[in-house]
Amino acid sequence: MGASTMFGSNAHYGHRSILNRYGGVPVGHAIPGLVQHGWNYDLGATLEDISLPHPEPFFLWSSRNLRQCTKAGIASRVRPIGAPFLYLPPDPELPTAPPKSLLVMPIHGWEKERIAQDFAEYAKQTATLAREFSKVTVCLYWFEYQFAAYRKPFEAEGFEVVTAGKRDRNPRFLVDLRRILAAHEYVTSNRAQTSVFYALALGRKAFLYGPSIGLDGRFDHSGQLYEAWQEREYPSLLWRQFQGDTNVALGQDELGQEHVRSPEALRELFLWDDGHRGVLDAKIAARRKQTKWAPWNRRAEEIRAGVERLLPPSLRR
Repeated sequence: MGASTMFGSNAHYGHRSILNRYGGVPVGHAIPGLVQHGWNYDLGATLEDISLPHPEPFFLWSSRNLRQCTKAGIASRVRPIGAPFLYLPPDPELPTAPPKSLLVMPIHGWEKERIAQDFAEYAKQTATLAREFSKVTVCLYWFEYQFAAYRKPFEAEGFEVVTAGKRDRNPRFLVDLRRILAAHEYVTSNRAQTSVFYALALGRKAFLYGPSIGLDGRFDHSGQLYEAWQEREYPSLLWRQFQGDTNVALGQDELGQEHVRSPEALRELFLWDDGHRGVLDAKIAARRKQTKWAPWNRRAEEIRAGVERLLPPSLRR
């Protein structure tokens, strides 16, 4: 039952295996819908991603995301479940954070969409900040970590540079990331992002510091618009106003703690109960068929659109 994958990206960051284990089903069990990948200040993903699993739901994280989807008129397409990070089993062997230890988590892109980040400037600013801490560790995304040129600016300042590993189909990603976060008393990033809220939910003291970085080349190339937004949204996380407090409630709110399901409720939602055996298998088969014909359907639509452009306006659809 449900052994075949419906949406392969659900395995990224270990999301599917975490939810499988929590729900008490074999690892690899399909999820009938797409799970939100990371923290997002708006809908939870792009409209394209939210539409991707149609007619299956998009499983988002938080009330913030749900409110934004409601405003956009797509609330019927989504279901809130909280971040898979919140479904990790307790780890009694999590490391103890040395006093005044700091973890620096630069915002990152992914393999097919890089971010032009000035690590030399980031390392320089971090060196100034390091005077306030006993030890500084920098955690880079695996893609940057593999290149000495990206590690070098931080290593030259005497910082240890680590990585949580690859995200794709890596069942240990969040397990390893949680251990890295837990090993530090303080966590910082140059932009409000997923790991900051993971750190807060773990009870770590997180703050925002570092050079602005833009993720939207059309509207916010420099990142200044986003920075202005996060200054209004999270004033207590700004380094210049940071009081060294923990804010577990903020982390839990942004990750959707209130929407975390019980194992029984998760199995019901994901059709993992024996009573839904045939339903899930039918959905897997339908998704497989949909995926098989998707390239041909896209090509047919491109041809149709091209022909339509050649027709006089009166004959166009």
